[in-house]
Amino acid sequence: MARSDQGRVWTEVEESLSRLRVHSSTSSLSSAYEARAARMKEYREKIRLPDGACGVLAGLGDRVLGLELFGAPSALTCVSPRLSEGYFLEAIDEPASAAGGGLTEDRARAFVRTMTAGLRPAPRQPELGIELEVRGKDLAATALLYRDQLVHLTAFAGARE
Repeated sequence: MARSDQGRVWTEVEESLSRLRVHSSTSSLSSAYEARAARMKEYREKIRLPDGACGVLAGLGDRVLGLELFGAPSALTCVSPRLSEGYFLEAIDEPASAAGGGLTEDRARAFVRTMTAGLRPAPRQPELGIELEVRGKDLAATALLYRDQLVHLTAFAGARE
């Protein structure tokens, strides 16, 4: 069973709402999505996944935001609309002037190398499959394998500098 620090989650939601200058009486991140719907639509129309894609490395300016990798293209296709919204909201959240230059292939490859080198079995394992994780100041990642096949890997770069 996956566990999260709900207090931290709510704090991060409040911080996002504040950065986006969105008021929500329920402190729901859905309010941010609704307030930025037109901008999110622009991103959806401009950014399309290539046919057969199993993953996406999301960047903003010169930094990696995160990596999502699935064991099959159909899995990514299924979750892509909702998954991409989180990355789009982060792009809207950060002013373009603060984003820096473009993300280079070298920087993207370095992120993937660091993440894969750090993957270790999680202390608590699910009943089915094997969970791997990386926990560190600059990176958090988790992967689920089932019958030696990747189900899903997600990795996030550290907090904004």
